[in-house]
Amino acid sequence: MAGSCQSLHSLKNKRYLHLESIREDDFSDIVTCNSAMREQLRYVQLIAPTQRPVLILGETGSGKELFAHALHQAGNRTGPFVALNLAGLDDNMFSDTLFGHKKGTFSGAESDREGLVSRAAGGTLFLDEIGDIEGAAQIRLLRLIQEREYYPLGCDTPVKCEARIVVATNRDLESAVIKGTFREDLYYRIAAHQVCIPPLRCRKDDIPLLLEAFIEVEAESLGLAAPSYFPELVTLLCSYSFPGNVRELQSMVSEAIARNGSRKLTQELFKEIIERQRQVVQVTRDGMPYRSSDTSDGISFACFPTLKEAEKVIIDKSLEIAKSNQGVAAAMLGISRQALNRRLQLMKGLRC
Repeated sequence: MAGSCQSLHSLKNKRYLHLESIREDDFSDIVTCNSAMREQLRYVQLIAPTQRPVLILGETGSGKELFAHALHQAGNRTGPFVALNLAGLDDNMFSDTLFGHKKGTFSGAESDREGLVSRAAGGTLFLDEIGDIEGAAQIRLLRLIQEREYYPLGCDTPVKCEARIVVATNRDLESAVIKGTFREDLYYRIAAHQVCIPPLRCRKDDIPLLLEAFIEVEAESLGLAAPSYFPELVTLLCSYSFPGNVRELQSMVSEAIARNGSRKLTQELFKEIIERQRQVVQVTRDGMPYRSSDTSDGISFACFPTLKEAEKVIIDKSLEIAKSNQGVAAAMLGISRQALNRRLQLMKGLRC
């Protein structure tokens, strides 16, 4: 979402937020009308002036950096917003990048280097993927937050930390604490304030707003007139679970406009993109196939169903979500519209 933070500046004058007691200018890059999102924004505005650390939780692509930047803006910080992704940093890289070093500290250190903590003085230091750092780096970060000071590499004199620290992760840190892979004392230090961003599948009322916003941004970036779209496209998008969240929707719109130009956007184009996305198997760090099953449209059975019973329930549910649009329902089920129609005719015949 880092790119979205910049690309949505052109939408600043569009008042997508209608939030009581919210300063809209602070959140102009966050496109939402969802009540759960509004509550999180209210909380962000409440804690923005403080200096205590903030932990932002959310799935990949949900907009964690956007929220961190909004927190920075709402706090009226005098210094800059400085972001760093911690994934893949070993302890030496972590220390050198955050704290800097003095000339001659190690081979190749031909001059002093300012660390990001110093660069973010008076502002916000945003550390993404906090769940990826290991033991030694966790201890160094704990000391930074707890003592509000640090030592640049090769320096014996402590330097005061004047940056507000905001961290983010898509991992379950509480489980990591239980497993012993994340320090409990560090967790409680960074979790003084927690902001939880709902996944896109749990705020489908935002999809029409986001679709409009991304169409305008992407068309403008390509020098094209913003294309219109058939209303059924929103129904199709709302039937999809978006494992990649807002970033995935933006990517879809970008590809669709690049391929379609200013012509009216159709369901067929997005069905093709969605089907390709569904073929992508997400892999966890444990090497096991993973596909998100956290949806707001769960199906449950009182007892184990037969195949015919399960098929009927799934088809009925797909039609309900698709608002009786058979094309959208068929796309959800991974079959053709004709195949769905045949199954519906068969089910109708069985009822008779």
